[in-house]
Amino acid sequence: VPVAFLVMLLIQFLLIIIDRALYLRRNVRGKFFFHFFQVICVHVWLFFVLPAITHITFRDNVAAQFWYLFKCISFGYSSTQVRLGYPKRIAGNFLMKKFNYVNQILYRIYLLIPFLLELRTIMDWIFTDTALGLSSWLQLQDIYSDVYLLKCARWAEQVKTSLN
Repeated sequence: VPVAFLVMLLIQFLLIIIDRALYLRRNVRGKFFFHFFQVICVHVWLFFVLPAITHITFRDNVAAQFWYLFKCISFGYSSTQVRLGYPKRIAGNFLMKKFNYVNQILYRIYLLIPFLLELRTIMDWIFTDTALGLSSWLQLQDIYSDVYLLKCARWAEQVKTSLN
């Protein structure tokens, strides 16, 4: 694995954690500075540091171009979030908003990714004002997940009976 790729992956993971923490704390000013810092660093990395390390110009580096495209889309959404502010109420997992086959399958895939649910749950517990202990918070998340999957199963039963 190229060192530059590993560094980019670890930094991207850290940036996701910082962004989630700012979101849970609803810190728009922090998000603005974080966003500004990210835009500067991404451009310096892609146009100066990465070509110096790999000896491949940005124009010839297709992987870097795709990553840059996705980062620009992410920056667009992030700047909209800075402009409009965070919602007053942060409402859980977006996959759990609707009860249908697509959301259920995507949620089950999310559950299969090692440590992703646990990491998100622990981050939510750390950055949310709560009287619950960590074990109680984890139990609550587990119950919430089970209830969602049961509601999806009930929805599927209703669809099945309405088709018959």
